[in-house]
Amino acid sequence: MTDLRPEEERDLLAAEYALGVLEGEALADARRLAAGDPAFSDAVARWEERLAPLLGDIAEAEPGPELRARILAALPVAPRGDDNVVVLRRSIGRWRLATGAMTALAASLALILVIPRSVPPPAAPAPQVPAAAPMLVASLTATDANTSLSVAFDRRDASLAIVPNHLTFPAGHDHQLWIIPEGQAPVSLGVVRLDAARRMTVPREMMPHFRTRATMAVSVEPVGGSPTGQPSGPVIASGALTTI
Repeated sequence: MTDLRPEEERDLLAAEYALGVLEGEALADARRLAAGDPAFSDAVARWEERLAPLLGDIAEAEPGPELRARILAALPVAPRGDDNVVVLRRSIGRWRLATGAMTALAASLALILVIPRSVPPPAAPAPQVPAAAPMLVASLTATDANTSLSVAFDRRDASLAIVPNHLTFPAGHDHQLWIIPEGQAPVSLGVVRLDAARRMTVPREMMPHFRTRATMAVSVEPVGGSPTGQPSGPVIASGALTTI
């Protein structure tokens, strides 16, 4: 599902076709449109011309481990009931492909994500951090290297993307996410389901805790979360937040 208008969907398809990231039915549809629809063919040509300087000026480089989490953090969310942790709506396979490509390709995908929309702004918008606000990311690992996940915090909309990589799921227990400000006690961010990439909204009162060198951690707790307000089970992964 998408909240883009039909003409915006076509423009996005043209951009993805120009980048060469389409596959399957989407690729077949784009090829059919490019061959028989002059307007679509012109849109592809415009995207190729727009992206050519970007792809030509950036040398090949392997993206850092935090790039996938940062891209996921830019995606919209779809609430599920009263749970503040939601499943990402975009295909995770698309983003696995994107993060395995060149840095230039990832930058181009980021450009596509900010295509202007014609939806009018709300009448009374909440205060927002400027668009240039830095992203905070952390790679959470365990000493045995069998558990790892990535998180990315975006101050612009107070959202936290969580991308599990290697994780076990003990029966009869829940995973609980914590942030540990430097020199302070752990603060719970709630019980989270880590069976897939997810995104959650961080309460505004907790935003001051998200600073460089604060530690993100995951513990194994009884069903429903820690009964003490502090980690009561083993901490299976942790990592410090850094700015990118």
